Amino acid sequence: MTSAKGVSKLLAFTIFTTVFGSSFLFGFHAGAMNAPQTIIGLWMREVKCRRSNQTVETEHGVSEEKWCKKLDFTGELNMFTDNSELTTFWTLTVSSLVASSFFGAISANIFADRIGRRGALWGNGVVGVIGAVVMGCAFFADSIEMLVLGRLIAGFTVGISSSLPPVYLNEIAPTSLRGAVGALHELSLVTGIFVAQILGLPYILGNAWGWPLLLGASGIPVLFMLVALPFCPESPRYLFVKKQDEQATRRALNRLRGTSDVEAELDEIGQEYALTLRAPKFSIGDLFKDPFLRKTTFIAIGVMVCQHFSGVIAVMFYSTAIFKSAGLTQSNQAIYATIALGGINVLATVVTVFLMEKVGRKVLLLIGFTGMAVLMTILTICLFQTKVTHPLVEDNALAIGINPFAIGSTLSLLGYIIFFSIGPGAIPWVLVTELFATAPRAAASSVAVGVNRLSAFLIALAFPYIQAAIEEYTFVIFIATLTLAMVFTNTCIIETKGKTVEAIQYELRHEKTTLLDLSRDVSANTFGASKMPAKNTVTRWLGLSIFTTALGSSFLFGYHVGVLNAPQTVMGLWVREVKCRRSVQDIAPADGAYHDHWCKQLNFTEELTMFTDNAELNTLWSLAVAALIFASFFGAISASTFANKIGRRGTLWWNSVLGVVAAAVLACSYLADSFEMLILGRLVAGFASGINTALPPVYLNEISPRTLRGAIGAIHPFAAAIGLLVSRILGLPYILGNEWGWPILLAVSVIPMMYQLVAFPFCPESPRYLFVEKSDESATRHALQKLRNTSNVDAELADFQRDHELSKGAPRVTIGELFKDPFLRKTTFIAIGVMVSQHLTGVIAVMYYSTAIFKSAGLVHGNQAIYGTIGLGVVNVVMTLAAVFLVEKTGRKRLLLIGLGGSIVFMSLLVVCTTQSKATQLSHDSQFLGTINPYAVGSTISLVIYSIFVSIGPAAIPNLLVSELFATAPRAAGSSVAVGVNRITGFAITLAFPYIKASIEEYTFVVFVVTLAVTIVFTKICVIETKGKTTEEIQYELRHGQVMSKASRHSTDVKPGTRDVAYYKVQTEEKL
Repeated sequence: MTSAKGVSKLLAFTIFTTVFGSSFLFGFHAGAMNAPQTIIGLWMREVKCRRSNQTVETEHGVSEEKWCKKLDFTGELNMFTDNSELTTFWTLTVSSLVASSFFGAISANIFADRIGRRGALWGNGVVGVIGAVVMGCAFFADSIEMLVLGRLIAGFTVGISSSLPPVYLNEIAPTSLRGAVGALHELSLVTGIFVAQILGLPYILGNAWGWPLLLGASGIPVLFMLVALPFCPESPRYLFVKKQDEQATRRALNRLRGTSDVEAELDEIGQEYALTLRAPKFSIGDLFKDPFLRKTTFIAIGVMVCQHFSGVIAVMFYSTAIFKSAGLTQSNQAIYATIALGGINVLATVVTVFLMEKVGRKVLLLIGFTGMAVLMTILTICLFQTKVTHPLVEDNALAIGINPFAIGSTLSLLGYIIFFSIGPGAIPWVLVTELFATAPRAAASSVAVGVNRLSAFLIALAFPYIQAAIEEYTFVIFIATLTLAMVFTNTCIIETKGKTVEAIQYELRHEKTTLLDLSRDVSANTFGASKMPAKNTVTRWLGLSIFTTALGSSFLFGYHVGVLNAPQTVMGLWVREVKCRRSVQDIAPADGAYHDHWCKQLNFTEELTMFTDNAELNTLWSLAVAALIFASFFGAISASTFANKIGRRGTLWWNSVLGVVAAAVLACSYLADSFEMLILGRLVAGFASGINTALPPVYLNEISPRTLRGAIGAIHPFAAAIGLLVSRILGLPYILGNEWGWPILLAVSVIPMMYQLVAFPFCPESPRYLFVEKSDESATRHALQKLRNTSNVDAELADFQRDHELSKGAPRVTIGELFKDPFLRKTTFIAIGVMVSQHLTGVIAVMYYSTAIFKSAGLVHGNQAIYGTIGLGVVNVVMTLAAVFLVEKTGRKRLLLIGLGGSIVFMSLLVVCTTQSKATQLSHDSQFLGTINPYAVGSTISLVIYSIFVSIGPAAIPNLLVSELFATAPRAAGSSVAVGVNRITGFAITLAFPYIKASIEEYTFVVFVVTLAVTIVFTKICVIETKGKTTEEIQYELRHGQVMSKASRHSTDVKPGTRDVAYYKVQTEEKL
């Protein structure tokens, strides 16, 4: 008798037959047209030429007829873009496979339910043979239409091959191996793509005589399946649920498991059958009638749509063309890169097979989407730089040049495929089949896969035209859709790893709210709190409070930090004009003789060096930038006073009023022709930013459930990163970063503040503040019940009591008292060290001066430096979002060390590249625009990866960690001091950085390499891990230098709900 977890020989044979004859075939068809694109395009031209009774002319012919002219190297490269009709033929040929696959997918459930899973796959194999024959004969028939027809027939089989194998594999696999077996569908699919790409090499079958054999070769795996499948058993679940044949089910299970002991699995199938007993047959229409099935179907559709809106279908079908546009035009470079793409796809999918049951479906999806978004961003930057710095030439001369951006594009695309393979590539096929019980599974899978194929068709059809229209910016669309996919995955998808069908169905019906799920259907508990405790959930009121705080405070902080970056040159020119007008002079013409440093009209090179050549202008600009950070110090250290007197929520509300004033002053500085008013507005905004830095982490910490404290706390830096990115995007020259738009750019900050002013009165005050500071148990209980959506909050109240006892009878701790008590002094110094280390990474210099840094690195053409800054912002947002998910899994201290370690490595590389960039740069004038500086590329890549490491550690963790180190009473004061020192450190670095850079130039970042090394040592020695610990446990570890034991923990336990605040006060006084 074999183990239930084992794989019998027949099960292995059945799996191989299914994936080779169906899944592999799907991939083969998807990749077969990629490598021989140019050859098939030339054949199409010849067919069209022969039909017009003309022959192809020699290379030196004079005919300009678009079908018959002999093409040179460049002409072949541009063959499709120069001939719109040929582009249409090719697009139809490629997308016809995807179009008809939609109909195959949605009809799969009909065949699967009527003739069985195995029977439907066998019949599909017959159609597949016909498709292969028609495609293979298109060349001999000299017929483009026959090629398209063959692709349409093959597409129908692909639709069934994409929908039905995951269902069949799911139903024959043991529960413990369901994920791994299901992932073999995707593994075989990518293997099919890889094999098609190898066979498509010019010296194998990707040539003028071999491509028909390449297309006809798709019949080989189909013929194997036609012979082998009759020896494989039918799906046991289909036999039991659809046919109600228990004996046939038992025989199938006996054969598949290699044992007669299948009672437990029969019982499991019986339980699943009981779930669907009332509806033994499901049509597609039935899926949308039942509310529960409708919800589950939309989740399945969403997963499948996300797969193709990640942009992978464009990469798969057009990778050769993409590589050519990226600069890989020598010989067969693009084809080899495409094969490498396929090979990596296969290897990464193999890894996924093993990761599936260890990591889980949802986590792999999130990792995949996040990595894809980051690398798609880098790909976009590289494609843009390739076009700007290395335009195609008219002959093969380009082949001898090295294009570093082409290398960057290639590596980005390869990395993108790795992340796709480990998540969005394999997971959706497994997940969709797991979400449904047996009865509706085939219908639901058909709908989901049908929509998947329709999405693929739309993208495959539209991509060539989109690429022709917006060229190197094409993938920006997919960056946006990948971001939406991440949000959807975290919000709507549940983890199915290791769960029975019954357990999955139960969880879908009674799903708890996830971190970002603020749009659940209104339940019966909306108007009354549940009696049950609600741990690990984000209720509507908690979600509203988090969103209001993040948008009106955290986002605003990031917005103010980044808003002066992109329009630096435009605003510098405005300051010069103001100074010039005050001296009653007009701007002199470009060739004028007047050389006053305020009134001379500047050329391109002089605008680049405007600040370094004018010390007074540099000082004024440094004051405008640094004023925000200088004033934020005072805002941060005063935050505790306001927070303890008028509450956390009240302080943030009044801070928004102050922010509105600041926005008005900033916007009016242009109308008043006053740069002093600009600096004043930055000072006022800085004070508000100081409070927005210190207080949101405290408020978020105090309203969060303990198990979500890290993830919710990480939303503060995430929202700040989004604010930073939004300010940089709005600061683009063609949006608001121009001479008339920058005042509006500064005034836009009023929008999130106005929202916060309206929304905050509806949000509850911090329960911990109400309990510890106000001693109001009734208000505390009411706030907790509102935030948790449950009346059972006694356990959390008891936790507050233990926190209150740690305050030692001092309900209000002033900043001075932090340094009197030895324990609080030690904790405060650790908090200060953590916050100072954030700026010692050099991140504040990168944030404020990234555009100038990119320019000094060689990105001086057009708006390259601004786009580089925006790319940096995108990376910052994506990786800070990743930190939200990692912080509760990895831990605070470990993420800090990983972030600091990576930062020091790539800061060191940045130093090397900037020194070499200056050494090799020929000149600083506009002639340099045509010269590629590989060290400038290295500087850019180093800065981007440096930002990745800073985002996941030093940027996201310190604010969260500081709020966790203190008990409630000293928390506001401790946070104020730590954040205040953080802001003054940022101010000092911001003010000093331009002068340090002017003094030691390319060696500037050596300073930060040293401080990063010191910071790593400090973090390793002094910082403790706070993940998943109560305030009591954290305080104990800080006091005693060791983790709190269970005995110590239980000795302070208080039975929930048995004491009031007065009792707690008496007990605390007695202990003191």
